[in-house]
Amino acid sequence: MITKKELDFYKKQGIRTKVKEGVFDSFPEEIPKLCRIIQGLLIHPDIIKELYNLNLPQSRMNDRKLKTVQELLDKARKLDNYPLFVSRDPQKRVVAICKHFSMLLCSILREKGIPARSRCGFATYFQGGWFEDHWICEYWDTARKRWIRVDSQIDDIQAVAYHVDRNRINFFDLPRGVFFPAGVLWKLYRDGFVEGKVEGYSLEPDLFGEWYIRGNLLRDFFSLNEIEYLYSEEDLLMDKNRKLNNKELRLLDKIAEYTSKPDINFRKLRELYKDNKDLTPKQTT
Repeated sequence: MITKKELDFYKKQGIRTKVKEGVFDSFPEEIPKLCRIIQGLLIHPDIIKELYNLNLPQSRMNDRKLKTVQELLDKARKLDNYPLFVSRDPQKRVVAICKHFSMLLCSILREKGIPARSRCGFATYFQGGWFEDHWICEYWDTARKRWIRVDSQIDDIQAVAYHVDRNRINFFDLPRGVFFPAGVLWKLYRDGFVEGKVEGYSLEPDLFGEWYIRGNLLRDFFSLNEIEYLYSEEDLLMDKNRKLNNKELRLLDKIAEYTSKPDINFRKLRELYKDNKDLTPKQTT
């Protein structure tokens, strides 16, 4: 059961999604239009060479480490001084990872008074038999009384490149079973329904397995508490080489339970976050 308190919480900007007042006033409210604006501002590093045959300097590639939405917007204006709703040429888009695409949509919707939250997990539409590390945005649709999942990164070019069945997958309203919040996958892994070899970041041979699910589980937990961490901002429980004790595993199982069903567990989710500040990476701005 969704509560007004929860919806109000996800209407307000978090520390990393807050922006200067009025910056999105000229933006539309329709989700497809917003996604196209975002896709015209940002470009994912994995497709720069493969799909656009661009070679950007390392200084530009480092933009993937930007932490806040306002930093993304400032960089976009620095690269091209057109209004933010005007699509840039690919070489003038800000290099950004999937987290940034979801954060930007989340920030826009919150500015328009629409509850929204970024979710960290794994998508199945990039390649068969593999759970790809990914972020999406959820927003509350008042008319339909449900959260709608949106992938604001995948444009028409990427959909073709990844051989996505557009008759089955609508990126503006993702169907069930194509994106798994990390808590759901953690539970499936712990219960033996998925192996620890089929989830991670497919372009890096060492980025997969139990520790990767665990890391995304905590990132989703933090994001549901309105702080979206970069992959370089790790806490102790995200350490690849850390051997977890039973107490730590029980805590992660609890986080997975709450993040898998965040609406019925919203109060518990917030309390668990407040009671476990030691989980939080030190840098939060």
